[in-house]
Amino acid sequence: MPITVASATEDHAMTFHQYRLEDMGRMRVRKYCEIEDREVDQGEIGKGYQLTREQVIPISDEGLGCPVPGQDHAGPPRSVGSWSHHRPQWLLATISSAA
Repeated sequence: MPITVASATEDHAMTFHQYRLEDMGRMRVRKYCEIEDREVDQGEIGKGYQLTREQVIPISDEGLGCPVPGQDHAGPPRSVGSWSHHRPQWLLATISSAA
């Protein structure tokens, strides 16, 4: 049965930025390496779990993945389409006019 994916919610979020009160200059966040004392690019930043004060276990995005129930029947998630996985969705049956 063909289906269509439709958003079940609307985005009504307001976004704010941080500004310095004195001159309304926009505030930015820069990421510095504590060991090398330098600013780093986003591509150099990874995730990790701090096990002890001295020991960090690196975590990859693939390592955080969760199995999808029934994935062996539905195929890989990328075949579903580019709809948003983090927002509620409606699955609507597509009715054909040709009967």
